[in-house]
Amino acid sequence: DFTGSISLAGNNYSTNGSYDAFVTCYDSSLATNYWATTGGGSGVDIAADIVPYTENGVTQHAYLVGYIGGNATFGSNSLTTAGGQDFYVAKVDTLGNWIWAKRGGGTSTDNAFTIDVNSTGDRLYVGGQWRNTMTFGGQNFTSNGNADGFIAYLDTAGALDDLYQIGGTGLDGVYDLQSIDDDYLVFAAGIVGTWTYADSTFVSNGGVDAFAAKIGPDQHEIWGKNFGSAGTNGDAFNSISAGPNKRLHCAGYIGSNASFYQAGLIAVGSSDAIVANGTIMGFADTILKLFNSWLQCVLNLQR
Repeated sequence: DFTGSISLAGNNYSTNGSYDAFVTCYDSSLATNYWATTGGGSGVDIAADIVPYTENGVTQHAYLVGYIGGNATFGSNSLTTAGGQDFYVAKVDTLGNWIWAKRGGGTSTDNAFTIDVNSTGDRLYVGGQWRNTMTFGGQNFTSNGNADGFIAYLDTAGALDDLYQIGGTGLDGVYDLQSIDDDYLVFAAGIVGTWTYADSTFVSNGGVDAFAAKIGPDQHEIWGKNFGSAGTNGDAFNSISAGPNKRLHCAGYIGSNASFYQAGLIAVGSSDAIVANGTIMGFADTILKLFNSWLQCVLNLQR
């Protein structure tokens, strides 16, 4: 996203309002900027995540998610908010043309934080958060508490196939996800209070707890692990990445004393960044605390 004006691919762009989203394409050395495109409206419009679909080593198109703070336009696609902050999902081709854009949300603050595509390119997965009630894909959804997390399953035309809802009575959200096989996902979240997952009941340790989980076809809950400190500052995993040899890595922050999970996991300031190492079977090995300062968090791990 950008505010004011920006120069990309030899062209100058100006925002329609406070902030606009943009997508731009570079070569792998960042030496050549091939194309760029922008989208937004009169409010704060943010691009939160993007994923390309590549076939035989060639990128075919890309999908992105974010949120809009008012009515917004992406190419010829006009989105009208329901009154608050809504989220969007959009597709752009390799020339920077907006193919389609879809909106979801209600009258409160709703977000889409993350998107991924399966290996065959015919299924999209979107993770986010909504408050109270929302409409997405022609369907209505109601949160269990203050806010719930969701994973939306879409086809490549942006039509909603299904939506998975997770959360208790507090402020919950899905902040990152990754497709590891056809309809098998791992995801990172923050959950408050009491919730049930994979036939187990979880209770947050203080405020928000970090939560990592695996989910399979037909929304089959395979395993889930929560992690949190005893204070009220809150904890969360912002990023999750599946690596070689079935390794799984999560990054985020802790807000207080979590030494009952591993010795030394005590935030020095209001929060410290952490990286956790485990397996896609749900076994945690080690957690590394990275910083000792007032407010630190890891927002994303490169896949």
